[in-house]
Amino acid sequence: MCIRDRLQNGYAGGDLNASHLDACYQTLQNTYDPTFGGFGQQPKFPTCHTLSFLLRYHQRTGEKNALEMVKQTLKNIRHGGIYDQVGFGIHRYSTDEKWLVPHFEKMLYDQALFTIANLETYLVTKDKFFLRSCRETLEYVIRELTSEEGGFYSAEDADSEGEEGKFYLWSMEELIEALGEKNASVYAESFQFKKKGNYLDELSHELTGNNIPHLSRSEYGKIIEDKKKHPLSEVKNSINKNDFNFKKQLNKFKEQNKIAIVAEVKKASPSKGVFVNDFDHLSIANQYLESGAACLSILTEKN
Repeated sequence: MCIRDRLQNGYAGGDLNASHLDACYQTLQNTYDPTFGGFGQQPKFPTCHTLSFLLRYHQRTGEKNALEMVKQTLKNIRHGGIYDQVGFGIHRYSTDEKWLVPHFEKMLYDQALFTIANLETYLVTKDKFFLRSCRETLEYVIRELTSEEGGFYSAEDADSEGEEGKFYLWSMEELIEALGEKNASVYAESFQFKKKGNYLDELSHELTGNNIPHLSRSEYGKIIEDKKKHPLSEVKNSINKNDFNFKKQLNKFKEQNKIAIVAEVKKASPSKGVFVNDFDHLSIANQYLESGAACLSILTEKN
């Protein structure tokens, strides 16, 4: 009798014990991608609940590889095109195994799960990379997914002007217009821009001239670990002295020159607090707690 039939017929399950946890871990280990992180082949979903399981398995058993799988997966996602390198926030899933080309929709619950996975990994490792990813994702949620009426929007659409991802794709001409030629050249080198683009047309599979900003692991290491020597950091430092930086300039350009994302789901009532369940984790800043409390207050009033 299959599992579905047993459940439908009211059969009681066996006791959940350590052997089941070990079996889950072995399955994940067998499907883990040691090159790019994540599990299985494309399309790849972040599956942050899986990462949370592995963190707990590591804490329970001391299995170092469980923690390593979590760390590498989160880092590769954060480096990749699946993560918005300009405005922050994680996209729905990656269409390829490298986490480069996403389905560009952004879901509230993905931001929540990605934040929790990074925060818990930081608590285990004390590696500030994961705390930074947590803060950046919440920065996006506060800026783009928080309703003025209170609560949170459930998602942002993938399309603008009838094209998927147009809001997030950059040509070299747009980059130069936004940053100036010198700074654009440095940014393009670091974030893997190509003159012909790195984004393929879905039907023709030909380069479109558009780019998805993303970082190679070596480039990200240079930027984070060698701030004084890396050319991008030098340019960032000179820009900061004039009270602006790359991300502010790029976001400003997007607002002025790119049609805003069509987010029909934003017209719905605020999402029922996906971010509230684990908000006790987020002692990072009062701003985040206030947003969660406001959402909870509205839900309580409506109920």
